[in-house]
Amino acid sequence: MHRRPWPLVLLAALLLVSPVLYPVFVAIFFGTPLREVLAEQFRMNSGFRNFEVFALPVLMAIGTYFARRPGYFVVLLGSLHLMSRGLYIFATENDGSPLSSALLMVFFLGVVVAYFTRRKTRALYFDSKMRWWETDPRYRVDLSGKVLRGSGAPMPVIVRNFAIGGALLEGDFDAFAPGEIVHVDFDFDAQPVHLAASVVWERAQDSRRSFGVQWMEDPSGTDYERVREIVRELKSRRVPTTGGLSWWQELQGWLGRPPETD
Repeated sequence: MHRRPWPLVLLAALLLVSPVLYPVFVAIFFGTPLREVLAEQFRMNSGFRNFEVFALPVLMAIGTYFARRPGYFVVLLGSLHLMSRGLYIFATENDGSPLSSALLMVFFLGVVVAYFTRRKTRALYFDSKMRWWETDPRYRVDLSGKVLRGSGAPMPVIVRNFAIGGALLEGDFDAFAPGEIVHVDFDFDAQPVHLAASVVWERAQDSRRSFGVQWMEDPSGTDYERVREIVRELKSRRVPTTGGLSWWQELQGWLGRPPETD
């Protein structure tokens, strides 16, 4: 699954429409046209108050959706400010308006603050590697191949995923040196593929080792064009990609429970 987490999209959408929720409640409560309520609100409010009500939530929605470091602080600090403002309005105003809507907004912003203070949410905003929806898709494959290290004998490996920039390989071999250059050979659609790559990471699990490689070919070369052809073919076949969680796994993580995985 290669998409933006649904809690981010949902929160961004709710923040985007939140400026009109209170006027809608007022219009329904008093039976007044919404256009008149908005016009009166603009007239009665100060410029800064109109910024708080109409512009700040939009900025918060943008910060939520695009998941960048500055946006994190805009959303968190904006939510805390609007929460305190809503509590102040509820405690001081008594003009017959539906103040319960102010408490509802405070509750919603409290949920936003709780979500944004989670470690996993902070990681999305501060670590670009966690934003899997912005990376090139890595297609799940199961291809038998070989890895050649210098003048040594070829070692059998399994290509577990494949992307435009590299691949995940698995095999039984000694540890690699950081940045070591290797050659990866495998067959795709009965056609041999030969690619040079550098080892960027590795990990050991039981008697097997997994390692990630980055292709070394010149983007203008024929080898790199072969990589692009393979990626296009995998995409056309709708081969599943790595990264991301189902909506149920995301909800479990949001509630603080370990996601259930296959």
